[in-house]
Amino acid sequence: MCTIRGLSGNPELIPPGATAVGSVEELAAMVEIIFSTVVAAVAIKAAQDVARYLGPSHFYVDLNSVSPATKQLIGDAITASGALFVEGGIMTNVAKERHRVPIFACGPGSGRLSSFANARLGMQIEDLGERLGQASAAKMFRSILVKGLEALFLECFAASGRFGVEDRVLEMVQLGYPGPDWRQWARSFIGRTARSRRKTCGRDD
Repeated sequence: MCTIRGLSGNPELIPPGATAVGSVEELAAMVEIIFSTVVAAVAIKAAQDVARYLGPSHFYVDLNSVSPATKQLIGDAITASGALFVEGGIMTNVAKERHRVPIFACGPGSGRLSSFANARLGMQIEDLGERLGQASAAKMFRSILVKGLEALFLECFAASGRFGVEDRVLEMVQLGYPGPDWRQWARSFIGRTARSRRKTCGRDD
């Protein structure tokens, strides 16, 4: 039986089934595995704040979208406490997959964490080994590829649509490169961009 605790400046962000705690000290005293999911700007500070309360029985899993260099700094702070550091990269949509979202992991504690979390929590964590930087690099370069494709599709069909030839463009691309379903790709990538834009416009920050 696993008990889930959550710490957030906004109590509404604590998910159903989790118990809110009031401080990082309280959190560290009550759990063995800590997943850090904060905005990138405070990822290092979050690790430094909790590190003083960690020990050899703790796993600290940083899932934030930051660079490999930043992950290394976070890892240094956690490792100095005696805790096991795990660098994690969330590889697809959390809203759809929830806790079963594919995660790449690396670092000193990634092997033990992935074995436990996959078997006991139903998670999908793939251990890439102890070398830091791999998980965040894989996430970063995947994002470059996906966001680049989104931008290419959007610009291509925004421009070709002015001349009414977007369907002809897709037909010729499909003829020359018959592997993917280019029409489905266009719908998918342009739809993702539109959804992302709506989320951005609706944010208060």
